Amino acid sequence: MHNILRQVAVKKEVTLLSLYKAFGWKLYKLYDHAYDAFRLALTDPTLAFKDVKVPEEIKGELLEAINHRMAPQQVKIKADFELKCMTFEGVEALRYALLTTQKEVNASDDLEVKFTLIAPPNYRIECQTTEKNKGIDKLKKALARIKELIEEK
Repeated sequence: MHNILRQVAVKKEVTLLSLYKAFGWKLYKLYDHAYDAFRLALTDPTLAFKDVKVPEEIKGELLEAINHRMAPQQVKIKADFELKCMTFEGVEALRYALLTTQKEVNASDDLEVKFTLIAPPNYRIECQTTEKNKGIDKLKKALARIKELIEEK
């Protein structure tokens, strides 16, 4: 929070102490920590600053700094798994399970899941998202679906 205010103070050529006096300390009183106010400002700036008067000439720069510094980072979620099919269909069953699962799972939302062959019988499933738990759940569902399709064969 301090670094964000310092960045705004440098760009607007005001003192850091003046920003704290204007609205910084009030944010600490209203929220458990002013960082919580900034996190809220990522999604709803009017709600975050409704009880605090932030000067209009500072507000734009402040929101830009918050968005730049506190934007959620994408994480890559991976899982390695082993996949074998000892029936007559063999490779075709594996191919069917992987392609069908990828098509079904990717059709449901914007989170894209990819499968890669490491070395038979080892495969990797991965996705990139800003919502870690959602990504993990999607990978678990995909692995469960693969298991289900292979067991059918």
